[in-house]
Amino acid sequence: MVSYYNTPNRKISINPAGVDLKKFNPKDKTKAQERLRIDKNTRVILYVGRLEWRKGVGTLIVAVSNIIKKYPRKRLLLLIVGGSFKKESSNKDRQQYNHLKTIAEEHGIADMVRFKGSIPQSKIPYYYAVADISVIPSYYEPFGIVPLEAMACKTPVIASETGGLQYTVLNSETGLLATPHDPFDLAEKINIMLKENELRERMVENAYNRVVKDFSWQLIAKNISSLYHLVIKKHKKYE
Repeated sequence: MVSYYNTPNRKISINPAGVDLKKFNPKDKTKAQERLRIDKNTRVILYVGRLEWRKGVGTLIVAVSNIIKKYPRKRLLLLIVGGSFKKESSNKDRQQYNHLKTIAEEHGIADMVRFKGSIPQSKIPYYYAVADISVIPSYYEPFGIVPLEAMACKTPVIASETGGLQYTVLNSETGLLATPHDPFDLAEKINIMLKENELRERMVENAYNRVVKDFSWQLIAKNISSLYHLVIKKHKKYE
């Protein structure tokens, strides 16, 4: 706005998206595992979002194929939540689903990747609860609400170092940032998150506290309401 439209900084106010903490909050992991039929000894890597190229799901699948040496195959699972690939779904969704399945097959991990498709929002917190890591591997993301949802559920987060993800995920403080398009760097960050218990627990607590403090819908709504009242007050002043 400043560079292209010469808008004075004093006329700009930034209010980010927020999270409904009544819906997204920590759930009991054991109960969530039972509900979703996930073995308690399985390490779960979670992706939540649309199935489209810029979301980087293919990079995540390749990254997982690079870390299977660290964990037995039967104990590592990649859950992909989002998209619709039924017969009545859009061609783009089905094409991307088939493309991602092919990537998993070519890298020999088709049995470790589970596509869940689109699910009701009310069930998503249970997927965050079973996940050891929530990964947002986007090639670009203007803002990104998924990391905030995961942080609100106390799920460790790894995101691409791009766009608005750099604002919501503070590297080594509230999560880890990985190089976009780079499955090897992403695999390294996943390994760190799975292995470094103390670091993971510290980041989870920091992330949860940051969401509660800065990104609750109640707070965002209050800030926006205050902004509107300020604008109306200034407008009336010049009538």
